[in-house]
Amino acid sequence: MQMPFITLSERAYLGRVHGTTLHNPDFLQLGDAYGDHTEHIATTTDFERTLTSKTGVLLDLTRSVETITPHQTLTHIHIHTKATPTHP
Repeated sequence: MQMPFITLSERAYLGRVHGTTLHNPDFLQLGDAYGDHTEHIATTTDFERTLTSKTGVLLDLTRSVETITPHQTLTHIHIHTKATPTHP
């Protein structure tokens, strides 16, 4: 799961990625415990299975670590940012 602050962090500290991967909890098991429909989504066509759910839906989305936003990647940030660290 990507965290929103990664863009700011990457601009300030190029090459030092931290706090971007969550190992716990298992969100799909958590959704199951609440009686929600849970689904691992790897492609956009996988969304169709969730549209007919009669309960809440919890989605586990797979996406590239390289992708920051629909319009920006880590490589783009590294190439186009001449950031210097703000902290020693």
